Amino acid sequence: MTTGAVKDSKQQLVQYFQQIRSERKKLDTKIATKHEAFPKEQETALKQVQDLAVKAIEGSSNVNSYQAMKEIALEQAKSQAKTK
Repeated sequence: MTTGAVKDSKQQLVQYFQQIRSERKKLDTKIATKHEAFPKEQETALKQVQDLAVKAIEGSSNVNSYQAMKEIALEQAKSQAKTK
């Protein structure tokens, strides 16, 4: 291998490692950004789950209230039918 070829190979290696270093920095920045955003996303997801839980409980409560009102109405209807 000639001196010129060695220099070219060395220069290519230097450029290759510089490119790797540059890509690594980009990746590190991307990871850091996602890492910073994760707690916010987690908080948003938790809020959504809590909202859904409240709605489910309210819906269940409404069903129970409706069922209780229906039973009262049926009892009243039976009671009125007996008194007539």
